[in-house]
Amino acid sequence: MPVRFCPSPGSYAVIRMDPVAMVEHLRDTVALNAAQAVQVKTYLAYVELDLALPFPGKPWYSFSISILSTAPPKADEESGMTPEMCLPIAPNEWRHPLGRHPLQTDPPFPFPNCYHWPFLEVDVRVRARKDGFNTDSAIKLPPEERVMKNAYFSIDITKSEAAQQKRQLELCVTHSEGSVADEAQAANATALSSTRESVSGRYEFVPQTASAASSVQLEHRNGSSMGTGTEEEPECVGSDASSLQSSVSQADTVEGIMGLSVFGVPSQNPELLPLVDLWLDLSEHITAVQIPDPKDFFEECVEVARYV
Repeated sequence: MPVRFCPSPGSYAVIRMDPVAMVEHLRDTVALNAAQAVQVKTYLAYVELDLALPFPGKPWYSFSISILSTAPPKADEESGMTPEMCLPIAPNEWRHPLGRHPLQTDPPFPFPNCYHWPFLEVDVRVRARKDGFNTDSAIKLPPEERVMKNAYFSIDITKSEAAQQKRQLELCVTHSEGSVADEAQAANATALSSTRESVSGRYEFVPQTASAASSVQLEHRNGSSMGTGTEEEPECVGSDASSLQSSVSQADTVEGIMGLSVFGVPSQNPELLPLVDLWLDLSEHITAVQIPDPKDFFEECVEVARYV
């Protein structure tokens, strides 16, 4: 059947968020004005999967989608991302550093400059349309290509997580070594200062680090040395508290939003999911030069989420 009541997973689409519709039910003038001020763009996306079993007659349908990019990802040490963590979509002729072949769509993709990235998935509500969705015009990723995409991205995600863990351990080791060095220097400085003061009151010890300065100040204030080991070692691995703190800090950034499921799932709070209009006839709604940066979509989500 060419026309369906909702789009199908495996299809490429054009989407645009409707911030006003997302806050209208709040009956809040401040939220409504803020939503009207959000400058929304039109994005190229890929429908990954249904989040709930779809039935006709619903006002919206929940899907997990991926936002497409027009360039490979930039290297990012913090997230572990590298430029090869992507897949071009034919007719894109970019030569992948690892020799990955471009994904082949059916029918052929209309734009020559598009890429799939991992980590760009987001859960959305797709608004129902009275005239349905014309699947005859849909460009789809065949099953074998979907399997290949998921396999490559599983590798990329594993590499990224390993890089993040390695970086975290290196930072912890550096912090620990720095703490030990600071404490040793503070102890040596305190001893040197005491020796100098016993010989002559003309010399003033200038501590070389903040830890040394704190140690010396406390020693002079209390009349005794604080000693070493007063600062707790950071929790580097397996700490629930550190994981929670990391999640909170990440959620304050667009990059963090991209990596966290901050919009929940439909069964928990559907109003938090971005509400989007979706079209399957790509070339009718966007051109190759109009495709925006995926991060712009997540910035829009952050703006609206402040008021929902």
